[in-house]
Amino acid sequence: MHVIPVIDIKDGQAVHAVGGLREFYRPVQSAITDSSDPVRILTVMKRRFGIERCYIADIDALEGGPVNVDLLIKLRQVGASILVDVGVRTTDDVGRLLELQPDHIILGSETVEDIDLLRQIIDTYGSERFIFSIDLKAGHLVTRNSSWRDVSPTQLGLMVAETGIDQFILLDLSAVGTGRGLSTLDSCRELRRQLPDAQITAGGGVRTTTHLMQLEEAGANSALVATAIHSGSMTAQDLRQFRDSSASSRNAG
Repeated sequence: MHVIPVIDIKDGQAVHAVGGLREFYRPVQSAITDSSDPVRILTVMKRRFGIERCYIADIDALEGGPVNVDLLIKLRQVGASILVDVGVRTTDDVGRLLELQPDHIILGSETVEDIDLLRQIIDTYGSERFIFSIDLKAGHLVTRNSSWRDVSPTQLGLMVAETGIDQFILLDLSAVGTGRGLSTLDSCRELRRQLPDAQITAGGGVRTTTHLMQLEEAGANSALVATAIHSGSMTAQDLRQFRDSSASSRNAG
């Protein structure tokens, strides 16, 4: 189980994402640094928490504004593997984003409108650098595609897998930043059952290492975490102990 910190950026600052209500996002107040500078936050996370990957959500771009190119370049230079979500809507969006050399690009159900677009992207650029995010709010798909609205997360995952993508995120936006617990466990189990070889990351509501264990047992390979780190409810020591325990369990198995 890998822990992937999330940094949501808006107007050049790291913001505290709560419940997917982006108009109310405010600069983050963090227990690990007194700065809301995304580069500073990522640097501290890398040094203190030993993180290897970080999910960067460009809120400005997700809402239809320009991509924070200069900031993404600076974040890339910190040295962690970067997963970038800018709200890809076209094949051209992908081409421009690849110029920034992110390690992975998120293609989300919120902005990708149909399977044909996914096929075009994969046919043009291959599948290795792409992760499809199954975006949810209270268990329902977040999508502009009316034909997807009654589709289950697992059904959408199976449709996407046919394009060659084998990396997925299950993200409940309504649980993000709330720390109220996990709502994606059942979807995670079902997606793992249907796609046993897929890489699955789950996010939304993760607060403790117990939640990490629950996600791991449900079949997740990774978990997205933000508020738990900034609030101090999940410390660097907690993560080290969890990694050691998780590694011991795998070795024993």
